[in-house]
Amino acid sequence: GEAGMAAGDIAARVGAPGSTLSFHLKELERTGLVTARRQQRQMLYAVDYGAMRRFMDFLQRDCCQDHPDICGCRPAKASTDAD
Repeated sequence: GEAGMAAGDIAARVGAPGSTLSFHLKELERTGLVTARRQQRQMLYAVDYGAMRRFMDFLQRDCCQDHPDICGCRPAKASTDAD
């Protein structure tokens, strides 16, 4: 969520080895889908819901050709200049 979670806690929840998870979290941060911040000795990762929604809308438009029933998504909103 927006508050974030420590990488070790995420790894425990999803059952992924720490090094594998670190790689994926770094890539998600690089793409802007998650944010990372240091809290003392831990890195906390949080989803960027706006970026995730824009990504899902893009996938629906591009891959599902605006047919939400194909991918189980809600209908894509119209794109604006602010996007």
